[in-house]
Amino acid sequence: MKSDNHKAVEFFFGQYKLDDIGLREDMVTSDFVFYSALEGDLSFQDYFEFTLKMRSSIENTEFAVTDDGDNRYVVSAKYLVIDFMSGFSHEIYAVLDVLFERGLIKSVKTQHDLDVETIHKINHLIS
Repeated sequence: MKSDNHKAVEFFFGQYKLDDIGLREDMVTSDFVFYSALEGDLSFQDYFEFTLKMRSSIENTEFAVTDDGDNRYVVSAKYLVIDFMSGFSHEIYAVLDVLFERGLIKSVKTQHDLDVETIHKINHLIS
């Protein structure tokens, strides 16, 4: 876990089918997992806004990539740590709303040093 003074939110992801591109485990990045999660559910602009305002880190993230038997690949991320860059905009909350609605985010944990407004907004999404 990151230090207490490091603002972060943990998103727990399930499994996602990837394109038939022969993905290797060392090619999997947190951004790719985000793109896989958002593809088809949100526009590229939504995704761009999301990644532009947040910096994702694969530190403390466990990935497993396996062939599902149909020449497609499944990536499973146990958890993914997202670092706040400049807080959440209204657009970011709209993206998170969709992720929760679609079941793409299973749980969210916030560290105590996040500002109260941010915690309130996140808690509102998962309540």
